[in-house]
Amino acid sequence: MQPVLSLLGERGCLVIAFLAAVVKGVLLSAAQTRGDVFAALVVGTIGVMSFPAISAIKANNVVRFQRALRALSSSLSALGPSY
Repeated sequence: MQPVLSLLGERGCLVIAFLAAVVKGVLLSAAQTRGDVFAALVVGTIGVMSFPAISAIKANNVVRFQRALRALSSSLSALGPSY
């Protein structure tokens, strides 16, 4: 996962994972043999990257989110009484 992450970034991994999940669904819906099902599941394993990619995006943006909440809280405290 790390080489793909460093090459494409978190959002690129997320796009690849979601596309793989869509392709897996299409292949499964068109599957006629057991081999077709196994091929679809092999493609679908790439979709497992979506969870680590989403976790990385959340972890990388948490500081920015906390700063925005603190700024909003400070601005609202300056405007009026806090309840």
